[in-house]
Order: sequence, then structure tokens, then C-alpha cells
Amino acid sequence: MMKDFNYKICLIGMPGSGKTTIGKEIAHLINYKFIDLDEIIKVDQGKSIPLIFKQNGESYFRDLETKFLKENIENKDKILISTGGGAILKNEILLKRSFNIYLKCNYNTLVNRIKKSKERPLISKNINESIKKLLTSREGYYSKISNLIIEADGLKKETITNIIKKIL
Repeated sequence: MMKDFNYKICLIGMPGSGKTTIGKEIAHLINYKFIDLDEIIKVDQGKSIPLIFKQNGESYFRDLETKFLKENIENKDKILISTGGGAILKNEILLKRSFNIYLKCNYNTLVNRIKKSKERPLISKNINESIKKLLTSREGYYSKISNLIIEADGLKKETITNIIKKIL
């Protein structure tokens, strides 16, 4: 582990890139508290993310995301945060205060994973087109703010967690 590592660690990347799955594992391995921003928002609002988007809109959701990201980055505890896929859109400055690990996955990997999920409000019925648009619009943000990029396609969870653990 890095000596005197006092940053918050944020996992960033597209929906379906494995941020929550990997985040839980890494937090356990390095003795950090794990925070999933989407879960915090769901509990706070008492409803699902798709319902928040439907009833209140994306801007409202992004404001909540910013609020909880800020609270956790400013917290004194050792925290690993699984951000939502779009957290980077509004929080680039805030995320500069954390160590950001980008779990980068290609289009095919994301489509295959997201087909299994019903909790993706920005992914329309045309999954292929939605993923393509999101990936195109966000890739630059993820790369720019990342301290570490992991090409996660085809890697097992254990391999990814070992790579991250060695870096930290």
C-alpha cells in the first residue's frame, strides 16, 4: 500500500464496468469503508434510480450525486467510493481530490453486462445505441481524471483487484 495514502479512492467508469463489484472487494482488502453513491441516493430518496430520473429528472439526480460525493470525499475516514457512471460529468473538480481508478471496458463488454440489468435509467430500450452514445461522450472525461486506468475487458475480478491492491 502507498505510504501515507490519505486520498479517498473513487472507482469511475461506464455503467456495467464493475465499479460496485470491484469496489466492495478492494475496500475489504485494504480496510477502507465502501460507499456506493447510487445505493446512498436510493436509500436517501426511498426509491430506485430509474424512478428518481423519471419523477425528478437527471439534473436533480446529479445534484444528489454531487452532495453525497462531496460529503464522502470531505469525510476523514478511509473511504472507497463507487461513483455512478455519470458522476464525472458534474464533479471533475471534486474528483481531483481523490485517487481515481477508471475501470475501462469496451463497447461489447458493456452491452453484454448491461443487458442483464434493469437499473440503468440512461440506457434506453436500444441498448447498443445508448451505450455507444454514453461511451463516446464520457470516455474523455474518464481518461482525463484517472490516476489509474485498468483495461478490464476479459479480466477476472481477482485479477483486477490484485492489480489495484499492488498499486495502492
